[in-house]
Amino acid sequence: MAAAAPERVAVVTGGTRGIGRGIADCLARDGYSLVLGYNSDAATAEAAAAELRAAHGVQVHTVGGDLTLPTTADALFEAVTSHFGGRCTALVHNAGLYIGVTSVLDAQPAPMGSADDDWEAHWAYYHATYVMAFKRLLERAQRCEGLRHVVATSAQGCNASWGPSLAYEAPGQAEAGLEYLVRFHALRLAAQGVNVNAIVSGFIKTLAWDKLSAPEEVKERLVAAMPAQRWGQPHEIGELAAFLCSDRAAFLTGAGIPVDGGLHLRN
Repeated sequence: MAAAAPERVAVVTGGTRGIGRGIADCLARDGYSLVLGYNSDAATAEAAAAELRAAHGVQVHTVGGDLTLPTTADALFEAVTSHFGGRCTALVHNAGLYIGVTSVLDAQPAPMGSADDDWEAHWAYYHATYVMAFKRLLERAQRCEGLRHVVATSAQGCNASWGPSLAYEAPGQAEAGLEYLVRFHALRLAAQGVNVNAIVSGFIKTLAWDKLSAPEEVKERLVAAMPAQRWGQPHEIGELAAFLCSDRAAFLTGAGIPVDGGLHLRN
């Protein structure tokens, strides 16, 4: 006789390293079994899953693939069906990237702002990663049993609390679109008992920052200039995600909450 599905199951995209790993840690600590998406590093993904299983005693499964492809969303929820009987109580869309730093295209456009900049290619990729992937994932999550919590992660420079960044045109517009969808679906799903919120992260210390070409002293000056004067840590995003994916946050919906050490308060 098949075992009953766990009471709490979450799908977390980009959930095996960086901010996503911080989110997965906090959810697993709170009793969530997990389906974690990752792009291409299977070894890192499985190591993260094994550590989460050992630390928290929950089921953890990983699914690889490019989230710009509909087949990846299908595969994530096929894992929900096969391992958890179609039960998914929380969806966290955390997959984030910056072209040329944390991700590349098959036909890599020139850097943004250069003479040979292919803006349409950049925009299409960011739009597919943030906006279209969120739409697909949420549509599939709604077919599951028990959906109650939806969280999307965004970043500084993408919403009304920030001025526009000249170096963040295409990703900023895509993440702003994601935040609009959060508010839209919060309105649409509230009567069904589903809360939908966004986390707007600041300077969070992950390996992605090591890939930036800027000198370390430049990065540290950016951090020192913000109110908290320190890097954020992935678990600090994870703590808010765990709260938003709990009954304690049932009456909180449609919010974009900054976790940035006061970065959004700068002039």
